[in-house]
Amino acid sequence: MNTRVPVEAVAEHFGVAVVTVRSWVTKGILPPDLYLKFGGRYVFDLEGVESFWRQKTDEDYAARMAKLKKPVLTTKKKEPAPEPTPEPEPQPEPVVEEIQEEIEEAIEAAEPVDDLSWIDDFDDDL
Repeated sequence: MNTRVPVEAVAEHFGVAVVTVRSWVTKGILPPDLYLKFGGRYVFDLEGVESFWRQKTDEDYAARMAKLKKPVLTTKKKEPAPEPTPEPEPQPEPVVEEIQEEIEEAIEAAEPVDDLSWIDDFDDDL
């Protein structure tokens, strides 16, 4: 049996202000079959309004869940970084090797110098 109640009872039942219930009507949120208007007063089918909000809440919940079930961007699993390969020791360039060999040969072939007095004269020029 549908219980018809005034706007104040609907507001109290849902814990909202009377103005809120009236706005549900004026904004078209509540379907017209859930209330009647006699002069300036509304009477509501309380069970129908309660069922409407329960269904609306379930639909809103289902819509929010459907949005959540859309593919979510995920990051790819990171593959472990490859072990760094040791850099090979730099090989001297052939030109450098030739110069080094020439220097070594010159050092071996050099005659020892006993008289180093010319070094003192050299320092004085600086």
